[in-house]
Amino acid sequence: MKTTLLSVALFFLTFQSIIAQSLLPSIGQFTQPMDTSEICYYPVTIDSTGFCLPGPEVGDTMPDFTLYDMANNAFTLSNNLVPGKYTLLISGSYTCPVFRNKVPIINSVVTSYAADVDTYVVYQMEAHPATDTSLYFGYVNPGAANTSQGILYDQPTTYGERKMLIDTMNADLTILAPILIDGPCNEFLDYFGPAPNNAYLIDSNGIIVLKHCWFDKFPISIVNDLDSVLFGSTSGSNGTNGTFTFALDGNDSVAYGNPGDILTLGGTFTNTDLVDDVIIELTRVSNNLPDPSWTSAMCLNVCLGTNVSNYTLQIPPNSTQHFSFYFFTGSSASGDAQFEFVNTNAPGNFVTQGFYGNTTGLGTKESINGQLISIYPNPTNGLITVIGNSEDLAYTRFYTALGQDVTELTDVTSVTGNNKTFDLSRLTSGLYLIKTRKATTRIYKLH
Repeated sequence: MKTTLLSVALFFLTFQSIIAQSLLPSIGQFTQPMDTSEICYYPVTIDSTGFCLPGPEVGDTMPDFTLYDMANNAFTLSNNLVPGKYTLLISGSYTCPVFRNKVPIINSVVTSYAADVDTYVVYQMEAHPATDTSLYFGYVNPGAANTSQGILYDQPTTYGERKMLIDTMNADLTILAPILIDGPCNEFLDYFGPAPNNAYLIDSNGIIVLKHCWFDKFPISIVNDLDSVLFGSTSGSNGTNGTFTFALDGNDSVAYGNPGDILTLGGTFTNTDLVDDVIIELTRVSNNLPDPSWTSAMCLNVCLGTNVSNYTLQIPPNSTQHFSFYFFTGSSASGDAQFEFVNTNAPGNFVTQGFYGNTTGLGTKESINGQLISIYPNPTNGLITVIGNSEDLAYTRFYTALGQDVTELTDVTSVTGNNKTFDLSRLTSGLYLIKTRKATTRIYKLH
């Protein structure tokens, strides 16, 4: 028995020695970084290819590297390549909504393929820091998903701060894969490509056999890819007969700001089916921007270029996907974009949604003596309900954005307690101000 164990030990030592010699030179840390080690500057890297160009490719040999986990244990690639087993490395950060949405599939891979694949998350620079310039955008861009979920954190300045943010993430998310921490000078990110959520599958010889520019981004499936590599065939997938709903963040489709601001709006798609996926075709049917100083763009499980107006989204059963829409403003003006979200397998399941941005400074919502009014729906096709103090609502006037009183073109349809409903169907489409005795806010009339 001792001879057998010794033979096995010698085999693995010999195997690891061979692997260490065949891997490229190490790019990672040789000693554990101190918590006070400063995070190195990394230049803005805007990639219009969908993060597919940076980093090595399928067929390339891996470099060796050593990274550390939250328990200060070293992970050296050459010591962890096991005969007959694969290693999956998935990059991510807490402020990357795409990564957070992929946690369920990461956990599924960990549990379903444990015998054949060792899966790790490599934690790197924050994709959407709250007040710092985003590495992937070139400007401050915390994003609608992070804002609505309260995930607003600055770029860590030290290795210790990066670990503290991982602790915060672990308190919020259940991630079954071990988390390896990129070094203070972002060695992993630099070599494998500045990309917020890429992934590499490595065989036991240190050769890259799969690369995902975005991990598990439709129509690419990590499950099908793993089954193809491991078993030579893809597994059966869920059906695609799911249905979806879409809900705006805060029931609001209008954003206001100053010229030069990034105006952020968004909502959440929900697959209401418990068994089947749902496939949604997103089409920006109009993009009514006032001048070339304005552009717009959307982010889902990936962030798309300003010129991209179509996208296919697949959502697993009983799951959600956040949608963010941005107006990158320049002049003092207003603009809008109209979308159609259509279930490809059930066209009757669709949503038409508009998003509106305004930087004119007209009709800023005010609170006077603590009094506010609430309005829904906003924007409206005609009927709106105003909620506020009944005495305050007794005096309600409507004005155009230029100050023209158009109250006579509106009709009161009902009054119930502190609720007052108006019919605005006689008003033309556009931005209006609604004023009570103590508050002013803005509404957008659609048609």
